Amino acid sequence: MAYTGFAILNRAIPFMLLPLLTRYLSPDAFGRISMFLAVQVLAMLVSGLCLNSVLMQRYFKMSQRQLRTFLLAAYGLMIVIGCVVSILLWLGKGVLEPLSGLSSGWLIMANACAVMSMAQAIGLALMQMRQQVVNFGLMQLLGTLSNLVLSILLVVKFHLGWQGRLDGIAASLLLTSMALLALQWRAGDLTRIGVGWDELRSATSTLVRLGLPLLPGGLVVWGMTMTDRFYLNSLASMQSVGIYAVGVMFAQVIEVLASAVGQSFMPIIYSRLNGTEEQRRKLVGWSYGVIGCYLGMAISWGIVGSFLIHAMLNARYHQAASVLAALSLGYALNNGASLMATFILHREKNHLVSMVSIGPFSISVLMNLALIPKLGILGAALAFVGSATANFIIMFVIACRTDTLPWFTFLSTVEKH
Repeated sequence: MAYTGFAILNRAIPFMLLPLLTRYLSPDAFGRISMFLAVQVLAMLVSGLCLNSVLMQRYFKMSQRQLRTFLLAAYGLMIVIGCVVSILLWLGKGVLEPLSGLSSGWLIMANACAVMSMAQAIGLALMQMRQQVVNFGLMQLLGTLSNLVLSILLVVKFHLGWQGRLDGIAASLLLTSMALLALQWRAGDLTRIGVGWDELRSATSTLVRLGLPLLPGGLVVWGMTMTDRFYLNSLASMQSVGIYAVGVMFAQVIEVLASAVGQSFMPIIYSRLNGTEEQRRKLVGWSYGVIGCYLGMAISWGIVGSFLIHAMLNARYHQAASVLAALSLGYALNNGASLMATFILHREKNHLVSMVSIGPFSISVLMNLALIPKLGILGAALAFVGSATANFIIMFVIACRTDTLPWFTFLSTVEKH
C-alpha cells in the first residue's frame, strides 16, 4: 500500500499542472512533447537493455559482491550502447526528423534522457527489492517536483514553450539519477574494490544474455503503446497527436496506480512461487484479485476522468475525453499482461515473452492503419485496446503453461481448504 500511496502523490502533482500547461501550450506543442517522450522510451529500451527487469529477476539470486559487479557492468554497458545509439540517430536524421517532427539535436537529447531514465529505474528497482519504501517514494517525488518547478519556470515564466518543457524533463532526470547513484556509492554498491575485470566482463556477458531476449518484447510493447503517435502524425496531424497525448496522460493515472500495485505485489510473487502449496494457492487468488482491481479502476476512471477533462482543461483539449475510457482499459489490460509475464520471467523463460509479443504488435499496426484514417484519435485508442486485450490473453496462456500454479483449479482448491 505504501507504493500505491507514493504513486498517487507522485502522479497528483503533474496532473494538477495540466490546466496550466494546456493554457500555455497548444495541441501542436503537446504533440511534439509526446513525440520526444516516445523516442525517449524507445531509446531507453535499446540503450538500457531492460536491465532494471534483469536486476529484479536476479536480485535474490546474487550475493553482495555479485550485485556490485552487476551494477558496475550495467552502467558501463548503458553508456557504451547510449553512445552508439546517439551516433545512429545523427546518421539517420534525414528519415527520423520528418517522422518525429523533432530535430536531430532533440532526438539525441531524448537518448541521453533515456540513459538517465534507465539509471533511475535501476536505482528504484534496487530500493524496491530491498523494501526501502520511503526512499523509493522520496526519490520519485524528487524527480517529479524538480520536473514541475523547472517546467513552470521555463514554460510559464520565460515562455520557452515545448522546448522549455523538455529542458525541464532532462534537468530533473539528471538530478534524480545523480542522487540515486550517490546513494548507491554511499552504500558501497558501486565500489570496484575486490571486483576484477574478468568478473566485469563475465557480468556484462550475462547482462546481454538476459537483457537481449527481453528487448524484442519491450520493442513490441513500445510499438503497441507509442507508435500510435507516429501514425497520427502521418495520417492526421501533430495537433491530433497533442490532443491524444493529453488523453493518454489522463489514462496513465491507471498505469501509475496499476504499476504501484504490481510493484508491491512483485516481491510476493518471487518469494512465494517456490513456497508451499498453500502459499501458491493464495498467490493465484491474489493475482486474480489484482487483475480485477486493475479493471475496476479503469472503468471508474473512464467515467470520472472524462468529467474532469471538461472541467479542468482548456477547451482545445476537450476531445481527449472521447478516448479516455478506451485508453484506461488498455493500460489495465497491459498491466495484467505484465503481471502474467512476471511468472514467466521467474522461470527464466525470457525468450517466450519476446516471441509471443509479435501477435499483439501486429494487431496494433493493422488496427491503427485501418481505424485512424476513419476515426482519428478514437481509432488509435481502439487499436490500443485491441492489442492490449491480445497481449493479456497470450501472456496468461503462456504463464499457465510455464508454471504449475492452480490457475483453473483455484476454486475447487479453495473449497477443499
